[in-house]
Amino acid sequence: MPVDGSADRNVGLPPNLSLPVIVHAHRDGPGSFIVRGVDAAGNETQVLATALGTYDGTFAVGFVDACAIPTVGLRVETTGRWHLDIADARLAPEYHDLTGVAGKGDSVLSYVGKATKTRLTFTAAHGRFDVTTYGADGPKLLARSNGAYHATVLLPSGPIFIAVTASGAWTMGPA
Repeated sequence: MPVDGSADRNVGLPPNLSLPVIVHAHRDGPGSFIVRGVDAAGNETQVLATALGTYDGTFAVGFVDACAIPTVGLRVETTGRWHLDIADARLAPEYHDLTGVAGKGDSVLSYVGKATKTRLTFTAAHGRFDVTTYGADGPKLLARSNGAYHATVLLPSGPIFIAVTASGAWTMGPA
């Protein structure tokens, strides 16, 4: 579901989509851009995306919500124009451990293979880099850094979703 807006705005999640969902967001311009999850009572559940300046990325919504307090909407806080595409999480691009993937910024991937060693790199000298998987065993933090990161990690067996939060270029591939 595409949503265009400007400045601060609350956006409800489409009633025809069940959690979890993924959201691709785009915003150009200066200033801050923050997207927070909102529950049915209007309370913020968590910060889902944040940037100073331009943002172009995909983030996960509802992957670890409390059963009794699910996210039902998004609160966009910014100046200027922005665009959201809200989609079923099953539409996340699939990660292939033999070929790998490269990206810039936030991304959500799906993975259905066996547990495997995966090489993660983040090339920014400064900036946030987190990689978290979501599967039947709950969330698992694979990597966290506030600067350059190069390591081999064990990717759990799928089906899982992989959420990358990054303020720059990153790669994920065969170890």
